[in-house]
This record gives sequence, C-alpha cells and structure tokens, in this order.
Amino acid sequence: MYFGLTSQPPRVRSNQQATTYVPNNLTANRTYYWKIVARDDHNQTTEGPVWIFTTGSGTTNNPPASPSSPELASGSVNVVLTPALTWSCSDPDDDPLTYDVRFGTTTPPPAIATGLTNTSFAPGTLPAATTHYWQIVAEDPDGATAQGPVWQFTAEE
Repeated sequence: MYFGLTSQPPRVRSNQQATTYVPNNLTANRTYYWKIVARDDHNQTTEGPVWIFTTGSGTTNNPPASPSSPELASGSVNVVLTPALTWSCSDPDDDPLTYDVRFGTTTPPPAIATGLTNTSFAPGTLPAATTHYWQIVAEDPDGATAQGPVWQFTAEE
C-alpha cells in the first residue's frame, strides 16, 4: 500500500492482507495519492494505477434560519397600496445571504425577484382591496436554502 501527498506516494504498508486501509490525520483541502501493489503466493506482483482524491474543507455548512418577523404581520388588513415588505433572517455560519421574493395574489406566490442582498422589497403600487401573498427564500453561498412561511395581507380599499 502506497499513500501520501506526492504523485509517487511512499509505501506505508507491506504484506497487508486486508483489502482496506484507513489513513490517519488527513488534512482539509489536500490532495492525496494512493496505489496498491498486489502480490500472490508465488511472489508475482501487479501494480495498480495511482489514484487521487482531495479532502473537503472539514467544515459543515448549516442552512440559513427560516425568514421571519415580517414587518407586515400575516393577516394585516387595510395595508397601504405601496407597502415595503421587510423580514429578518440569519445564518448560523454567519454566511452572507441572498433572498428570493415570491409575491402575488395566489398561493403559493410566484417568484418576482431573486438574489436580493437586503431584507426589504417594494412590490410597487398594488390594486386596492386585494389579498396578496408573499414568501421569502434565503440562500447561503454554498447553496443551502430556507423557505419562510407564506404571509398574506389585504391592501386598503
């Protein structure tokens, strides 16, 4: 068994009969090389190719928290026709977040804005006496997402 950090890895085991090898103390974000040389009971050998793998970062990415605390509480009525939608959201890894806004008069609401970096959105002037639904989806740089609940409000008459 040959294993190491160079393309010609050093021998780390001889005469091993087991078909597995578990290396100790691998380093994050490193490329390792390994190969096997098989030997039979007649001392004949067959050398395999050098295989390569790279270890991961060693950290686990946690998804963002679910978007919460809308400025317009769900069920609000007589909301101005030009509201600002605001919410709160955080990430346990302190990753920067982007937001997709889903907004419309049906539920689930369709996506109308993506990749926002702030926690507010102005949907423009809305039709009066209409119920609107909205939802926020948060995403971190590693692609982990969290959907908030669907909130709703009714515009003033």
